[in-house]
This record gives sequence, C-alpha cells and structure tokens, in this order.
Amino acid sequence: MSDKIHYLSDEELNKLIAGVEDEGLYEAPADLEDKVIYTLVERQKKKTLSFAAYCVRVGFGVAAAIILLAIVPSIPAYTPKEAYRQRKDVPSREAVLGNRQTPTREEVISERDKTYFEEAKKYFDSYIDDLFE
Repeated sequence: MSDKIHYLSDEELNKLIAGVEDEGLYEAPADLEDKVIYTLVERQKKKTLSFAAYCVRVGFGVAAAIILLAIVPSIPAYTPKEAYRQRKDVPSREAVLGNRQTPTREEVISERDKTYFEEAKKYFDSYIDDLFE
C-alpha cells in the first residue's frame, strides 16, 4: 500500500458526486478489509519490535551499571573516602569551622531585611521620580 494519498480534482469529485446521486453508493473493493487488517498487524509488529529493542537496551544498561559497581572498587587507583579521612595533612571539620566566624540568626535576618528595605526604597524613589519627570 502506498503512503502517498491521491486527492481527487474538482472535476473528478463532481463526477463522483453525480454518479453517487444517480446510481447509488459504490461498494468497497473486496480486498479492502484484508489490506486494513494487514496494515494494522504490520503496525503492531513494528511497535512490538521497537519495544523489544528498548527492553534489550535497558537490560544492557542495567547490566553495565552492575558490572561497573562490582569492578570500580577493585581498581588500584580507586581510593575510598576513609583513606582521605585518615590522612594527617587534611584539617578536620571542627578545625576549619573553628576559625570561621559565623553570624547569628538575628544578624543574618537584620542584614537581609535592611538590604530588602533599601532595595524597595530605591525602587519606589525611582518610580516616583519617573512620575514627576
């Protein structure tokens, strides 16, 4: 069956309409039902094959991930996190945070509010200036 659809010209369409009005309805071709069923079956086969191919790809992806999970820890260049934690030249978390001054909650809130109100004041001032220009 061809994918290209043949459209009737105006003259052919008028002949068809006149013929139907004079002679009655035409019968469908005898093999139309077989062609439709064949087309539907072929489409279903394509969908099934494409889904099967998708399942195979996903299966290979999962298998590759599992293999990588099993192989990566045994690679000699691989160093687990514990080895980094046991190194002496890396400072501890407490040492790093102990040197840092962290603002209190109230300081952060007041700074944020101050910045917010300053931005709002600038916006409204510029809006009012634009109105009076």
